[in-house]
Amino acid sequence: MSVDLEIKINKAISVDHLLDASEKVIKELLALKDIPPSLKVEEMIKGHRQSLTSNTFSAGRGMLLIGLEGLEDFATVNVVDLPALPPFSDGMTTGLHADVSATRSPIGYALAACVAVALARDEKSSIIDDAHFWTPVREQSADNFARLITLEGTYQTIPAAAEAMYAKMKDRA
Repeated sequence: MSVDLEIKINKAISVDHLLDASEKVIKELLALKDIPPSLKVEEMIKGHRQSLTSNTFSAGRGMLLIGLEGLEDFATVNVVDLPALPPFSDGMTTGLHADVSATRSPIGYALAACVAVALARDEKSSIIDDAHFWTPVREQSADNFARLITLEGTYQTIPAAAEAMYAKMKDRA
């Protein structure tokens, strides 16, 4: 079982829109004091990192890597299209799904959570956490997920806020 977050989506992802929305969610969830997050994006195709070639991202395009300028950790977004064939034929699991994961670090986890919330809000979809790594709830709305992981107080740096979010998740486990 992985610690990925899954979001059912209805359309290809607009990368510019996702980055803008994710920056707003980072400020919201990480309780940052006057720190404008600056996100960068690359794509991984056949094991090679490269500059993004299109603003639209969907199934079969490889993987999006979303990180913060000046930091090495990142979140990944992979889109899969599950066919209406057994075992995916119940109507709930078919279609496009975004799988959001992270480098195994506090900053990576924080980025993945923020990207997942931004994407789920945009798609008006729920967030699925099969491993119950992030919250004690397997499937929930983006707003409920955000409420459960949002930090209290104010943080001066993104790494400090990410560490606090990670500690909060570990304390819950």
